Amino acid sequence: MRGKQARSSVGGALVFRAASRYAPLLEKAVRYYTRRQMNKIRMNGQGVTPLVNACSMRLGDEGRKHKWSYTRRHSFEVGLFSYIIASEIAKINQNGLNPKVCFAGGFVHDVGKTFLPMALLIKELGIDFGPVYLFKTKMTDNERKVIRNEHIVAGPEFVGFFGDGQDIQTILEMVWLHHVTYNGMNSTHPSYPEFIKGASLQVHARIAKTADFLSAILPRHYRENTWVHTIDDAIAYAIAVSGKELDPLTVKCFVSGTHDVSFLQADLLVEHLKHPGPQIDISNYTKIGNYVKNVVQTNPHFWNIMKQRSREKMEMWIREICKLAADLQAPGIAELAKATMK
Repeated sequence: MRGKQARSSVGGALVFRAASRYAPLLEKAVRYYTRRQMNKIRMNGQGVTPLVNACSMRLGDEGRKHKWSYTRRHSFEVGLFSYIIASEIAKINQNGLNPKVCFAGGFVHDVGKTFLPMALLIKELGIDFGPVYLFKTKMTDNERKVIRNEHIVAGPEFVGFFGDGQDIQTILEMVWLHHVTYNGMNSTHPSYPEFIKGASLQVHARIAKTADFLSAILPRHYRENTWVHTIDDAIAYAIAVSGKELDPLTVKCFVSGTHDVSFLQADLLVEHLKHPGPQIDISNYTKIGNYVKNVVQTNPHFWNIMKQRSREKMEMWIREICKLAADLQAPGIAELAKATMK
């Protein structure tokens, strides 16, 4: 959702602006709206393929493709990163992890947002009236909390339309738990649902968190004032918060999956450079930024590994994702995959 692609009705904007002053009222209004959108859907077919197909259509069909252009791209990235991490974990740990299902879970992880009121989601962009934008203000804490909580309620509900088999259950957990931090504590990116520790979750849930983190912290229309500008910055940040916000195993596997280094090399890098201090040090965005720039990114071993990013590996992953897109009957995924290599 960028620039003139973001649109909402004036009436809807006014209703949700008024409701946002009171958290219980806003929550009820959003939940009512979400259930109405859900009730319009009657899905035919059970299983992973119909689910991914439906999600792809929901993010990209006529009338939504402009509204959800950012979410669609982000969803593909999270699916791709989840697939890479899961494939690398499967090489070193025979735990029955299915990379194809992890791709699907990553791709549909934010589908719950598509059922939330657009008037609430685009508040920081404003309402597009052609040459001008009105109602452009910062989100309140109430609004952020409701968006966080409601999109991880709506998403699993949508996934549940497609059955209750093991693969669907895995995807449902990835959708529901992709914001849970490894140690269960709040940091720069709050952990929700609350009171859950990622370390106690199955590995696919921890993969979803790391994949979402790596994609979401890159510069976006709502994150312009940031020190994270490149994928190298994102990896350095992920390394710094390993063991607290992120599962170290998933970070190591992302590095070994995207660079010409062994898992052992990635393991040594992460264990040596992850932040040794308390939670408060990674909860402060400025402090953790200074640690990344002054410690992680000044380390010669870090840059030696970053220089070994493998285009050949990425091309291999993209080819595999394109095959998955065909198997899953998901229109548009192959195009997103090819665009990633440009």
